[in-house]
Amino acid sequence: MPWLLGALALMFVSAYSILKFYSIGSNVSGWIGLPQYAAQIPQIEAEARWWGRLGGVLPFLAAFLLGFGGNEIERGLGRVEPTGETVVTYSAESHEWLAAIVSYLLRLAVSAVGTLGFMVLLLLVLFVFYKLGIHTS
Repeated sequence: MPWLLGALALMFVSAYSILKFYSIGSNVSGWIGLPQYAAQIPQIEAEARWWGRLGGVLPFLAAFLLGFGGNEIERGLGRVEPTGETVVTYSAESHEWLAAIVSYLLRLAVSAVGTLGFMVLLLLVLFVFYKLGIHTS
């Protein structure tokens, strides 16, 4: 359970970082060419790059955290004999590394969907705050 909460927190921070990246990018694109903001643009662009990198790395870390605390990958096919014994068979070639990669890619897909879900949730909250007049800009 703590690993899942940690992964969810990373997905949320990733969603926030991506939205922050796009927010800064939209502000900077509107300020380019305005002389009063010329000195601030390089610093703001550097901040946007930091938010973008953070938003890109965190889903991978969240997918890594999702792998902790779960059951190990089933390494063979188990079948129950009529006597009640469980017989486990293994293939001649072990593909454990492939199973680990596929498992991580599935967790990465879950992490990406979770990040997108948090992005939609944050946008909806911001929209409701805007409609209620609770905003700073």
